[in-house]
Amino acid sequence: MAASVALLAGILALLARLTRKWSPVERFCALFVPAMCSIPLAFFLLNVSLVPQGNRYQLELEMALCLAAGCIFARIFERLRGKRGLAAALAVLVLAAGVRQTKVYRHAARSLIQPVEISQTIEYKTIDWLKSHLPGQRVMVAGDTQFLHNVFSDSPQLGSGHEPQVPNWMNLVALYVIQTGSGAGEQDGDISLFWLRAFGVQAISVPGEKSREAYHPIARPHKFDGKLPVLWHEEDDTIFAVPQRSSSLAHVIPKTAVVARQPIHGLDLDPARHYVEALQDPALPLAEMKWQGNSRFTVQAPLHRDQVVSVQVTWMPGWQAVANGAAAPVRADKLGQMVLEPGCDGTCSIEVTYGVTPEAWICRMLSLAVSAAGALCIFGAVRRARLPLPSPH
Repeated sequence: MAASVALLAGILALLARLTRKWSPVERFCALFVPAMCSIPLAFFLLNVSLVPQGNRYQLELEMALCLAAGCIFARIFERLRGKRGLAAALAVLVLAAGVRQTKVYRHAARSLIQPVEISQTIEYKTIDWLKSHLPGQRVMVAGDTQFLHNVFSDSPQLGSGHEPQVPNWMNLVALYVIQTGSGAGEQDGDISLFWLRAFGVQAISVPGEKSREAYHPIARPHKFDGKLPVLWHEEDDTIFAVPQRSSSLAHVIPKTAVVARQPIHGLDLDPARHYVEALQDPALPLAEMKWQGNSRFTVQAPLHRDQVVSVQVTWMPGWQAVANGAAAPVRADKLGQMVLEPGCDGTCSIEVTYGVTPEAWICRMLSLAVSAAGALCIFGAVRRARLPLPSPH
């Protein structure tokens, strides 16, 4: 992998040197083609992944080749200036070569672009039921329904189908064991329920073998039968309730229940066992959590000094908390979720906000610098284009 990246970097550096005198468009193409084409070609020919899911870069490959072909044919037509017959023959040849590709694209488009009544799809029916009956509560939506869930609903979900962008590793671990049941055996349903509770899920949608949902990601769709209450069933899709003591994502727990060791895998439940038990402990007070936008929420709860607030939201640098007007520490437990340590003894009002991190400021400055440089380049090009041409001697 490292050798492949180094080789590609060397090729690009060599091309950058060899194309110094080319036009900006030609030079861009010379660097763009190997950068884009190397990703899918390395995946399919060498079984090397230069980037995650390198097999999905065919469109970028085609775009690069089309740009390169345009530059090449522009050069050829420039050399054929004055030879109209040859230029016309070449143009006809190029157009004829594109006929088959056009037919392929039209066939693919006709198979993909079809009229649909969205309200009659099983995906929409599932989302609409959850939105109507469990508004604002976290759910786990399986298969292609998860991609559409937050198009139609603002409710949080465990997983959303974009695993490479998930910052919490334990979130992925939980999703994997819930969906595959790998190694769980007869305990598959119980282990899945454990992780659903640990991440604050109130309901889970399960597509059966005959479901119209495309992916059927839950390998054993009947593992919750008789174990979890059925909230909704249509065709071969079922929404099961996940029994929880509270629908809130914030919970008062003893400090001793905070997950202190990261589980090794999805079957390693011991590190989080006391935490999940604390979530169901009726002796502990309930916490009320309200979102005030996408980057701010409040928590109201009675606490003792030996208690903390576990928030089933992924911790990231930048989260800040104020409890009863004083700054409160915010940290992550070993499930990757937030732990608030307000130090309250009695009624506690906590405001939690996500601030701008140093990394975010650096990215903002870089974005501003790139935008300014681009504007200067455009201004310079326009100014040069308006300069009067030198008079011929």
